[in-house]
Amino acid sequence: MLFFWALITYISQKNYRRPLIIFVVSLFIISALFIVIFWPYVSARYELQNLGQSQALNLRFLYGQIAADFIKGSPLLGIGQGNFVWSFSESGLLPAWVYQPVHNIYLLIAAETGLVGLLAFLTFLFLTLKRAWSCRRNLIVACLLSLVSCLLIIGLFDHFLWDLQQGQILFWMFLGILASYSFSPRSSTDRT
Repeated sequence: MLFFWALITYISQKNYRRPLIIFVVSLFIISALFIVIFWPYVSARYELQNLGQSQALNLRFLYGQIAADFIKGSPLLGIGQGNFVWSFSESGLLPAWVYQPVHNIYLLIAAETGLVGLLAFLTFLFLTLKRAWSCRRNLIVACLLSLVSCLLIIGLFDHFLWDLQQGQILFWMFLGILASYSFSPRSSTDRT
């Protein structure tokens, strides 16, 4: 998303092109250095022969199945905000460290607040992002749109944006800042 943001800024803001080129090249060099330095750890994470036996993938699949069962069991109103781990742990069949929320905020919202809550959340996101998209020529709004889009993509693979305090603060703070810039009168006229 950072490269996407840099591309949008490069196209729309001519006076930022030179610093953006320096930034992107520096970021690429630093990323390449980290990959080279930590190559044994990076390559071990993505070996195809170990992928099917990966505990992380198997547990995420299990969490997804549990979330689907919760959604089927209580489709409209869910099992209650913050009750995923508690409801999951009632079985008592697994070690305590296994009981975690599903690693997908959209499934987690649907399981905890039902399809009504998920629909309300998605509607809120759609309206906020639609309004922000109309102000995307504003450099700050474009940056915030990139950042929020990145957080929404991360939400497909982790739960911290929904159920951990730090993630909630990060997510809702940036959504609020994006909404405030998008709905302010200066965002449609200010072309910084």
